[in-house]
Amino acid sequence: MTGWDQPITQDIAASIIEFARNRRDVMELSLLGKEKFMKLMNEVPYGLSIKDFRKALVEKITIVRKEEMGLTKDDKDWEEKLMEQIDTKIFELLPEETRSTLIESGLVTDDPNWSSGVHALFFIWMVNPGTGELELCHYNKDLQKVEFIHQDIWFPKKKGYYWYLPKNYVTFHGEPTFNVKKYTGI
Repeated sequence: MTGWDQPITQDIAASIIEFARNRRDVMELSLLGKEKFMKLMNEVPYGLSIKDFRKALVEKITIVRKEEMGLTKDDKDWEEKLMEQIDTKIFELLPEETRSTLIESGLVTDDPNWSSGVHALFFIWMVNPGTGELELCHYNKDLQKVEFIHQDIWFPKKKGYYWYLPKNYVTFHGEPTFNVKKYTGI
C-alpha cells in the first residue's frame, strides 16, 4: 500500500480532527461550530484511506465554515489554506519510514535562497499523502520537514504550459513517483 491509500490510524485521525477543530488563527471555528464539526466527523466511517479521510474532513469543516460565516459560495482561499495546513499536519504524523520514503522519492527542484532560521529551504515535487497527487512543497532538508503549499499560487495552471519529470523519474497508476536511477542504478 502507498502512503495515501493505506487506512488512517485512529491516533492520526484523532490528531488531525483536533488540529482542525482547535485552530487558533483565521481558521478558528466558534464553540458551536466546533461541536457541529465533531458531530459531522462522527459520521465519517473508520478505516478510510488517508486520502478519503482528508476529503471527508475538508468537506465537513467547510460545511461548518459556510454556516458560521453565512457563505453562499465557496471561500477558495480559506479552503486552500486549510488544506495546506491539514496536508502538512498529516505528513508530520505519518510514521518516519513513510515520510522518508515520500521525501526520497521526491524531486528537489529549486533552492530559492530562502531560510528558516539557520536552515535552508528548497522546493520539492513529491506525492501528497492527503491527495495522492504530485505537488510542489517547501522542503527543509536539515529537519526533513515538508510544508504543503497552495499549488495554483506557486505553480499556476496556464493553457499551453506543462511540466515534465526527468526521464529517470517514473510513476505508475496508483503508485508514487520515484527516482529509478537512485533505486536501480539505471
